This record gives sequence, structure tokens and C-alpha cells, in this order.
Amino acid sequence: LGAIPFLDPTRWAIWFEDFLNYDIAQESGYWTLTQTNGVDTVVGPTGVLLLTLGGADNDAAELQGSVAPWQTNAKKMVFEARVKVAKGAGGTIGQEEVFVGLGTIQTTTNFMNAGGTALTVDNCIGFVSYDAAATISCVNRIADVESIEAGITTYVDDTWMVLSWYFDGSKTKFYKDNALLADLDCEPPAVMTPTLFVKAGGAHAKVLHCDYLLVAAER
Repeated sequence: LGAIPFLDPTRWAIWFEDFLNYDIAQESGYWTLTQTNGVDTVVGPTGVLLLTLGGADNDAAELQGSVAPWQTNAKKMVFEARVKVAKGAGGTIGQEEVFVGLGTIQTTTNFMNAGGTALTVDNCIGFVSYDAAATISCVNRIADVESIEAGITTYVDDTWMVLSWYFDGSKTKFYKDNALLADLDCEPPAVMTPTLFVKAGGAHAKVLHCDYLLVAAER
């Protein structure tokens, strides 16, 4: 977050979700949960969101903002999320699809293909893990044209990690736990929204945990 010189809301649009007042029923219309046998819950002590799958192959849960207010627009932008993935009883870590970042409002196979091997979302900046590999790729998509640093890092079962990226006006730098992973040269021009996506690649009750989400954009 050192890219933000100071948290002046007149110079930066700043949004932070700590899931302390999360609307599970989505009655407010702020969040939209699209799911197949997936449940959203919040646990303490500091408001951790759980997207828990039911235990069947291809169960899925995708949480997106109901509106898409974020756009890089050649200005600086920061995204950060503290997340972890739990493999479920008898499961294998990596046998799931996960996305964490900003993306166009799209769901199901319009977001990721049915086989869990490729994104289909039109525009996004974020971190993706495909089925059958406990690796994370850094991805930037513009109108379905993708720039990616594939399999640049790994993740392990039930272990927290901080995933963040910084767009400096022309390039996007991706980090895991403050270590630089990739530097990609592209900028999605379309509006996007915070997105959490998890889908089971086998018959196990996968869980995506998210402690917080942060987006900040230079005005």
C-alpha cells in the first residue's frame, strides 16, 4: 500500500470491505452471490467471509459487487485481499478453481469455462488458479485478450496469503505476501467490480475464506 501516498479521499477513491456488516441475504443489493450448492457465511473474530461448497463436483460460488464502479482509466489503482483456500474433508488442494480480483460482472461459464481451465470473463485484473494445480497465475484481460504470468506461485491448504496488485498508470505489478510476482503491460479499459470465485474440481466441500478486500483508485 506504499503506492498510496496518503489516504486523502478527495484524491483517491477508497473502498474497504471487512465483512463486519456483510448482508448474507443480499437484500441491500450491494453484493450478488451466484452459486450452485454454495453458501456464504461470516465468522469471527474480525469478520471473515466463507464461501463454502456443498461437496459435489462443480459446486460453485461467485461473489461480485452488484455494480461495477472501478476503472483504471490510466490512473493509479491498488487492489488487495487476504484469502485462503481449504481443501475440504478428503480433498486435494489445487483441485478447485479460484479467482480473486476485479472483473466484469459475468457469471458461470461467462466467467470461467466449464472445465475450469481458462477464464472467459471479458475484462479482469487478478489472481487465478485453475483446476488440478495448486498454482496461482497473475492475469490481466482486455476484451478477452489475456496477458498472464502462469503458475508463478503456489498456495497450500488452509493458509492465509495476501494477494495484491498495483497499477501504476501503464503496468500492473502483482504481489503475494509483499513479494513481487509479475509485471504485466496492459490496462483493462472497461468498468469492473470486486470478485471472489471458487468452484470444486471434485466431490469435496471446498471453502474460500476472505478476511478483507481493498480497492483504491486515484481520481
